[in-house]
Amino acid sequence: MTTEQIVLAIVLFILGVIAKYADLYNEHGLPEPFKGASYLSGLAWGMCGIIVIIISPLAGLTYIAHVLYWFRRVKLEYSNHALAGVMIVLGGYYFQGEFLYQHRNDLLAVYLGYLITGYIHSYFKNNYPASRTFLRLRLRIYLIPLLYSFYQNSLDPILATVFGMIGCELVTGFYKKYSYDPREAALMKQ
Repeated sequence: MTTEQIVLAIVLFILGVIAKYADLYNEHGLPEPFKGASYLSGLAWGMCGIIVIIISPLAGLTYIAHVLYWFRRVKLEYSNHALAGVMIVLGGYYFQGEFLYQHRNDLLAVYLGYLITGYIHSYFKNNYPASRTFLRLRLRIYLIPLLYSFYQNSLDPILATVFGMIGCELVTGFYKKYSYDPREAALMKQ
């Protein structure tokens, strides 16, 4: 790994931690340590996303595609989530607009990869409950950037996922009692 990739990995790890806190404050009921912590976490998440885009356009493209997928699947349903998502998408076009235009087919392909596998994931999760344990591994979240990394001959797209997920999963493990997901519970009732 280059020095730039090490910095990228550190920023992505911080991004994953902050993104999970933003999620925990709103969706999972973790009490805010101070008024406005939820909003501040969304702002910090968005800033980290913009830094990722500035450091590595390939990692940024991968993350923007994922954010667009989250918007489509209505997973950025809280104001702090949406703030981060909007900052990341707009930051991508502000700081790397030419790159994103030149790689618009890549952006579309990565986005469609997340979207199509997301629908397949939901189908199996809802129709074959025995598959839930396997699906929790979220292999598709790693496979798409891994394939894109091979295609671009760069570690940056897979770094965008792995280090962000490590940060996210560490916080998730620390706050296990806040793992209840009201969205998933609502799906189970249907």
